[in-house]
Amino acid sequence: MSVSSAVAMVVVLVWRNKFDIATGASGVKVGLINRIAERVASGVALGLICCLAVQTPTAAQGIEDLCVVRVGNADPGPSESDSGYYLGRNVHTLPGVAWPIVFRSLSPFRMDDEYKLARMTGGWPQGVGSLNIRFALSDTAGSVIGTGGLGVYRLDPGNTEFRQISAYKRGEQKSYNGVVRVDRMKATIVGGSEGLFVVADDELRALPVTTTVPPWVISNLTDLPILGAIAWGSAQGNVQIRWDSGLLEEVKAPQPFLYLRGIQELSDPALLILQFDKLTTVLPVQGTPGNRRLSMIHPTPWPEDRGWVSKLLSQYLVSPTPPNSGPLRRLGVNGLEDVPGATFSSSTMSDVSAIGAVLIQAREGKFIYDGQRVTPFPTEKEVGDYRTVWDLPSIKRTFMTSLQSVFEFTPDRQLRRIPLPGQLEPGSWVHMVDLPGIRVGIFLAERGVFAVDANRGFALVRGGEQIERARPTNPERVIALRNELMFVNAAGLYVVTNRSSGKCQ
Repeated sequence: MSVSSAVAMVVVLVWRNKFDIATGASGVKVGLINRIAERVASGVALGLICCLAVQTPTAAQGIEDLCVVRVGNADPGPSESDSGYYLGRNVHTLPGVAWPIVFRSLSPFRMDDEYKLARMTGGWPQGVGSLNIRFALSDTAGSVIGTGGLGVYRLDPGNTEFRQISAYKRGEQKSYNGVVRVDRMKATIVGGSEGLFVVADDELRALPVTTTVPPWVISNLTDLPILGAIAWGSAQGNVQIRWDSGLLEEVKAPQPFLYLRGIQELSDPALLILQFDKLTTVLPVQGTPGNRRLSMIHPTPWPEDRGWVSKLLSQYLVSPTPPNSGPLRRLGVNGLEDVPGATFSSSTMSDVSAIGAVLIQAREGKFIYDGQRVTPFPTEKEVGDYRTVWDLPSIKRTFMTSLQSVFEFTPDRQLRRIPLPGQLEPGSWVHMVDLPGIRVGIFLAERGVFAVDANRGFALVRGGEQIERARPTNPERVIALRNELMFVNAAGLYVVTNRSSGKCQ
């Protein structure tokens, strides 16, 4: 096999996890965003990244214990256009379950104990496409609820096949379009064309709402634990919010039939953020948890297409509108306010937890925003144009890849150049992922799979040099990760595992 090159698509899957799953602990909402695209400068792009979280990490594994294993029965076929892109976008993780589902030719397969794909023959219908399928933890410990088109399905603890618990008839023009676990309600909520339902054993019970507008769930069913609500995309691009009090409110789309990419929330000030295809609408929220509603002080949504949410600082930030230069702006209780410090033109922004600040790259250079003011970044000339900032919390390290090299952020807000092994060429980066369960970071590059831990630099993962050349392709969506890593290229599926799996040669 040839030396690895240009990994086209990544699918991070947490599976074979022997720990309990802690849903919602991270508060990350990007797992519900339909599409987040980010190209890398070489034209190589990522695919699908999915994740789950465990409550307690295992003991740290050594890099030398890792290996890359090819998954059996997973070569892309004619129906997938012989491309890992189509294969990868049809991989789904199941919360709390030790194997993912892969849909091929509209038929479901699971990962078995031998790292092979095995066809599922239970209640999940054949012929249901995977793009509208959603999964969430159930009301029963160890159980999973799935929605797909006309039906709702349950995977019982210890089983490997789904069974149907509810279904519409074909031709009724009805469907189930989403499912989400809401821990504060101790309930799993299913949404669809007929409204909202609570899963109770093998039944669906209507979730009460107080409204004159009927709930109609089409997409992006999202739990908002900070604000105390669930929200979703409805008819004509509108968004509906069901507060924990039972009150249902509807937000008209700024323009008809806009595509809703995602829904986010902030606590201080309390804001509901609706991310559409070409703009972002920010809505102030009034009241206290359990008694929330959209603010009557600002009844009109404020649109802004250059806004970005810093999860690190819990702030909504707006860069200047091209081609003009100006200060960074942040959204407060009284609207947008200028941030003191340096000015710049349009920019990209990244959270950097290692220094507790946001990194800003603009035409004029790089800057740091610490939540109070914007200051120039101290090592601008050395770094040059960077591609991406990669946070690896489990090993407490943050890296930046540039066209020249790889750098690490230091606590004093400087950058330190990292020595690279011979197989890692500057400019060859594709993606970096954090594996908290084994406390290592995995780097997928054009010429192999590499790992880094808390104390050492990059090392080639055993078997990673044998990955065949992959076709560059556009990314589909990014969700997150936790433990073992699966990635997809044009040749099929691979998993980065450790010696304890018994699969490392």
